[in-house]
Amino acid sequence: MTSHDKALVEHGIGDSRPSIYSNHICLEKVNVHVAASDYITTDDGDTSNLFSDIPAQHAQFILAMQPSFGRHKDKLRQQALEEVRTINLFFPRSRSRNLRICMAAWLDVFCAVNDIVETLPLNEIECAVRQSVMLLGEAPRYDRCICEHSSKHPSTAKVTHLKPATRDFFHEISIIFDAFIEEGKFKQGQLPNNLPTYMHIRECTIGIAPLFSLLKNGLHPNGLCPSVFGELQSQLNEIAGLQNDLLGLEKDIKRGEYMNAAIVAMRENKGGDQRSNQTTLDMAKSISELHNSCVSRMMDRCELLFHTGEEEQSSWCEALVAHMQLSVETHFMWCQSSKRYQNKSG
Repeated sequence: MTSHDKALVEHGIGDSRPSIYSNHICLEKVNVHVAASDYITTDDGDTSNLFSDIPAQHAQFILAMQPSFGRHKDKLRQQALEEVRTINLFFPRSRSRNLRICMAAWLDVFCAVNDIVETLPLNEIECAVRQSVMLLGEAPRYDRCICEHSSKHPSTAKVTHLKPATRDFFHEISIIFDAFIEEGKFKQGQLPNNLPTYMHIRECTIGIAPLFSLLKNGLHPNGLCPSVFGELQSQLNEIAGLQNDLLGLEKDIKRGEYMNAAIVAMRENKGGDQRSNQTTLDMAKSISELHNSCVSRMMDRCELLFHTGEEEQSSWCEALVAHMQLSVETHFMWCQSSKRYQNKSG
């Protein structure tokens, strides 16, 4: 068994060479096919029981962020449970308790911020984002305080890696927040109205990069991935964004929403209105082909990475890439089940 295969087993992934299968999305009068990676995941039989109390802990985080939930305990518990389940679906074989708690916290913050941003005018988005990014940029100062405090306690070693991990995590969040400004400008016609510009923004606002920052630092604090990691992250961001747009297309058409790859592409190529439903749905086929091409490129790049034989490539880095491959499938599964992308009345 190679070092890579051992790493996959350790992280619950049983096949380093996933096959590609086709998922079907049934839109009105149009069916599209999207590719996904078919990983074999190992089952240790006790993973779900290990984290049964995380929803209660996550509920405490939500309550601290939004005290108004104190008057709606049932809603609080339900939201906490759904967000923890989402992380469980995204990363089914992650065995780190703290990692899952942090991921659920980011998911809650991201969804809340995304919902707020959609209601704000551009000038208010810019003001809020600038303030937030400035605070995130001051993270090293807070790290020093934590390290100084920890130096007086036996647990110092546990926080020696906190500064680079925090900086990396906050950097990814800052990129997302900056992209919210670009999204506002795009909606107002201040940026080129074309698919490449839209996809550049969408790759950021999809919001999954901080999850992989946490995963990367959880697998190996202070570890340096090969430069190809950034390329793979960008491809995964694009794949996830296109999955969201394809599964949410009918809902976006119904609501007159403009920020969807199929709608942007239709307007760019046809100069039409997004309410030209059949034209937009037909464009979904082209978007699915773009998605499938990106999946193929990502899998080919991963295959090359796994077989380069370079000494600096460690098992933890290969395991991280394997988690990214698996996410092509698990993110699609989440989109299928998420209320955010379901075309239902009410």
